[in-house]
Amino acid sequence: KHLLFIFLFPILVFSQGINPKKEIIFQDIATSLQTPDEVTNLNLRGNNLFEMPSEIQNFNNLRHLNLMKNNIEFWSDSATKFLNLEVLLFNENELKQIPNSIYLCQNLRKIDLSANKLNELPNTFTKLKRLKHLTISVNNISILPEELGNCKSLEVIEIDNNKMIFSSTSISKLKKLTFLDISYNQFNELDGTWLHFPKLKHLNLDYNKLTTIPAEIYNLKRLEVLQINFNNLKELPESIVELENLNTLTIAQNQIQFLPKEIGKLKNLKTLILTGNPISKEEIVRIRKELPNCAVYF
Repeated sequence: KHLLFIFLFPILVFSQGINPKKEIIFQDIATSLQTPDEVTNLNLRGNNLFEMPSEIQNFNNLRHLNLMKNNIEFWSDSATKFLNLEVLLFNENELKQIPNSIYLCQNLRKIDLSANKLNELPNTFTKLKRLKHLTISVNNISILPEELGNCKSLEVIEIDNNKMIFSSTSISKLKKLTFLDISYNQFNELDGTWLHFPKLKHLNLDYNKLTTIPAEIYNLKRLEVLQINFNNLKELPESIVELENLNTLTIAQNQIQFLPKEIGKLKNLKTLILTGNPISKEEIVRIRKELPNCAVYF
């Protein structure tokens, strides 16, 4: 028996270590108020709320707050003192403005404000130094705060389906950015000065009004996926062939007739989508010859 215990003891200890106590997800305010200090995860999704409940301020240890799929129109300045909040899901509401005091949520890592009625983000938003994931898709935003580049922890930005025309050059300060989606906006051109994201892996430019891609695209050395479908491109810059990590390039529904002469330098390219472009038979033959290991779709 003693030998059996000695043998099993490390296994028992290890198994306890990999089965930590599961976090309780509170589903309503009334129950949560009974033990306010224990509330770390509060899910009020789809409760037909028209404003953020003031009682939430009682939950000092709150880390995850889900308010999605309500009808919240107003978010008061007094309802932002969540010092431990890490994740805030506020998507699919009726919000028209973010309170200036949002900067008080200093521990915020992820915020989803998609599918609201926002026209802008307050400048104080740029004080969220620990923010890693920003989603503001499906709003009416035309410009980002000038100092968004101060949110230097940002890794993911989703701004698709807005009214963006241009972006502040300060965004180039986001050296940790790995994913950027600015599809379904109104960009006519991109400022090459902000194409300096050393860790960017995925860039989505679909459904804009782009006529050119800046030569500075070559600065995105780690880029793996580039989407530029449904724009007004007539050509790609020759420098695009310097993206040695690119494995997926989709440029469907443009006006491109030829690809760069040295397109064959993209040795890691596995998928190339060119459907809906006026490419000649001769060019098709050349492209397939240059990219023998790539699945090309015309």
